[in-house]
Amino acid sequence: MSAERLYLGEHSTLNAAASSATSASDSYTVDLTASTGKQTRWHTGFGGGDVVYPDRADEDKKLLVYTSAPLETDLEITGTPVLTLEMSSTTGDGALHAYLEDVSPQDG
Repeated sequence: MSAERLYLGEHSTLNAAASSATSASDSYTVDLTASTGKQTRWHTGFGGGDVVYPDRADEDKKLLVYTSAPLETDLEITGTPVLTLEMSSTTGDGALHAYLEDVSPQDG
């Protein structure tokens, strides 16, 4: 089993190598209309039907998103991905949600 590290990069990219910049930042203003829908694991946990995450393209436009280059080979993820992030905020109380998404070539 091997681990793969990806680093946040310029232009909302995920890269295999860390940036050489000594400091970098991205700004994001929370969009309270962003949603994962009404058929998520949070809504369907007690017999509420199937979990369905529809096409995320429109919702992703409301979020801070980083995308890697297309994978050259198939990848199986077993276990729980780990996100390590250093950040600052203009509010004292917030929530951070990170999603790992499979994006097809047609999704861009």
